[in-house]
Amino acid sequence: MAWIIYVFLFLVFLLSGAYLPWWFFLVPVLISGYFMPSAKRSAWFGFLLGFILWGSLALYRDMMTSARLSHRLADLFGLPNAFLVVLLTGFIAGILCMLASLSGYFFRSTLRSSNPDIMLSQNWRE
Repeated sequence: MAWIIYVFLFLVFLLSGAYLPWWFFLVPVLISGYFMPSAKRSAWFGFLLGFILWGSLALYRDMMTSARLSHRLADLFGLPNAFLVVLLTGFIAGILCMLASLSGYFFRSTLRSSNPDIMLSQNWRE
């Protein structure tokens, strides 16, 4: 059952990078975070998913354009290597996906709790 979610998220990432707005990849991550068993697992799942998939999409587009844009951005930001732009893109996407996944998880824990402040402090210990 879990592999179906991973395949679905992979396909949504591919479609969002090619045809949909840039923010659309956060929607399925938010939904998948709703079903995660713990906050730490939700955070790691979201970060790794965003970093690996969005970073690989950025790397693919970078290779297809002969790294012209990444070289210009590296010069603009003073980075020594154009590949660091691709890594930075994956890192930012990982942070965004981590926050989306945690939002989905904490939304579920808020719905199930009568006192959300207690649930938020207890979930980080898992």
